[in-house]
Amino acid sequence: MVHAAVDKRGIAMPDLKTNMMFDAGYIKCHSTLELETTPYGDLALTDNDTDLFYQSFLLYWGIPKGERIDPRIGCPWYDYQHKKATLANLAEFENELKESLKWHFPALGIRSLNLVYLDNHTIFGEITVSSGKILFLLDERDMMDLKNNIWDPFRELMGDVNEQP
Repeated sequence: MVHAAVDKRGIAMPDLKTNMMFDAGYIKCHSTLELETTPYGDLALTDNDTDLFYQSFLLYWGIPKGERIDPRIGCPWYDYQHKKATLANLAEFENELKESLKWHFPALGIRSLNLVYLDNHTIFGEITVSSGKILFLLDERDMMDLKNNIWDPFRELMGDVNEQP
């Protein structure tokens, strides 16, 4: 689950902040994802719970299950991306994804998840949460482009962290 770390006094602790760049970079063998630094060269921390949540949500989509010590951590997409595009496989993936998202992000208040094949390589998804809907595409050919397929639509739904009231 995604929660801010809490110290012995019950005070929420921030996480290390990343630049949220998931493209493959110029040489295509390493991503451009990096830890951010402050103007003084120190490692930057997430500014607030919303910032931490946004970062955690996007990182979830980029981590295959089994990459971390806890086998529940990570997105099940990578277990299904090369399976045959059948309705049975899609229903199985939909159930696993819904349970995974509920476990990782209980604060979202997930009400439903619907997945539809657009073609043999692309799945359209709609997550109904307590505050609206998150629409996304999962495509085996460009899952590396998480920013355009998942992050931008999610950010539009939740509002920009830096917006002034």
